[in-house]
Amino acid sequence: LRLEGEKSNLETNQQAAINLALQKQENEFKKEKNQEITELELQISTLKKDMEKVSSRAQQGSMQAQGEASELLIESTLANLFPRDEVNEIKKGAQGADCILTVKNSIGRPVGKICIESKQTKNFSKDWINKLRDDSLSVGAHFSVLVTNAWPSDNKSAHMRDGVWVCGFDEYQILIRALRNSLIELAKATAAEGAREEKSQIMFDF
Repeated sequence: LRLEGEKSNLETNQQAAINLALQKQENEFKKEKNQEITELELQISTLKKDMEKVSSRAQQGSMQAQGEASELLIESTLANLFPRDEVNEIKKGAQGADCILTVKNSIGRPVGKICIESKQTKNFSKDWINKLRDDSLSVGAHFSVLVTNAWPSDNKSAHMRDGVWVCGFDEYQILIRALRNSLIELAKATAAEGAREEKSQIMFDF
């Protein structure tokens, strides 16, 4: 009986020791697993952030490339539409709009300027209007035209906003043609008035 009791106690102690060792091993395994999971989650989070940065840079580069392409397209289109006029490109990094159309009459005399800015982006900014208006004043332009694919929330078609014409890429040719014709007609009227006043002065002197 004593031996059986000792044997039973020994088995109980052994089982308890085994259970304790197993529990300790399981805890260590869980700890290692949790640490591995945490490290993996951290790596995944870092990779996601890196991918978002790369995607953002790529998108910005794409938008910039689209913007530059639209500028070149507008300049070449204006040069083809109005070969008598002068299209001046504002170089990258220089102060001013994208280009300036100097309108000339039938004898090649400049009669006015149209300042043109293009925007290829997602959201409309009011700052574009203020900047283009200031750029137009600095070069003595008669009209300011903002060509954009992002419209203000209150108007989605061609319109005048704070002294600046806002239009889409499918409308700017018609708008600029109309503004150009108005400059030519205004120059004719001014010249005719000047000639009339000169003749009147000659008659008065006579």
